[in-house]
Amino acid sequence: MHEDIVLRGGRLAVAIKHPAAVGGARFDRTGFVTEATLDGRHTFGAYEIPHVWDPSKGAGLCGEFGNQRMLGYDEAKPGEWFPKLGVGLLRRESDEGYRFMKAYEVRPYRVDVIREDESRVLFDAHPEPCLGFAARYRKRLAIEGNALRADYELTNVGERIIATNEYAHNFICIDGHTVGPDYSLVFRGECQPAFAVHVGDIRAEGGRLAWGSVPDRDFYGRMAPGGDGGALPDGWTLEHRPSGVRVSEACGFRTELIAVWGMAHNVSPEMFAPVQAAPGETATWSRTYTFEA
Repeated sequence: MHEDIVLRGGRLAVAIKHPAAVGGARFDRTGFVTEATLDGRHTFGAYEIPHVWDPSKGAGLCGEFGNQRMLGYDEAKPGEWFPKLGVGLLRRESDEGYRFMKAYEVRPYRVDVIREDESRVLFDAHPEPCLGFAARYRKRLAIEGNALRADYELTNVGERIIATNEYAHNFICIDGHTVGPDYSLVFRGECQPAFAVHVGDIRAEGGRLAWGSVPDRDFYGRMAPGGDGGALPDGWTLEHRPSGVRVSEACGFRTELIAVWGMAHNVSPEMFAPVQAAPGETATWSRTYTFEA
């Protein structure tokens, strides 16, 4: 049984699952944040299944690689392994296409957890070559006042180029308040392409999203670069307006896609980072979450 890793500093306390306590074939097992608590009273984390921790499901500020660009799956034959960054080697089961929610068999990467001090921890995932792909992946989480910074470093130690993406799913619920008209989500950046609502009662006005009602089903929408390939926003702020409690994410990368998913118990703003490294190269990117009341 592995206890949570708890970081403390300034106004913030952050609970992180040990990689060995995270399961499933989808989410990055390093730096899996389940809760952030501000000033000892304001909370921001939610579980994918309301109020239920399931090691194979999402929670809090968890991430995923290759949701849309999976490495090696198409060439692996049924019964063979393919790499899932942040997780391990997965076994392909059939001739059907890759499905990110499928419960593939997993052979996890070995991960060292290095506690640097009370406010910082480093996760070091060791490479395991597969289909010519191999990566040394490091992720450091550090509290700075009322902010949590995540720094990512992926070194390609394999024979083939790594070209994929990574995003933070961000299962967020502010102080347990139900999602609905009391919430607003604002994107930060000079360029504001149109936000396309695919499902649910989301109202998009420029760079601001609002909810016309409490969701009775999933909601989902996306923002992608326009035909000119222009820049996307590089951050967002989610606020519970009656209380003024809010959380923001600032991205240390050029965003390639933005999605927003959720239900009545959580909002998930998702900023996708391009990850590309030729053999011998290192890709780096970062995210900074600021919590305010």
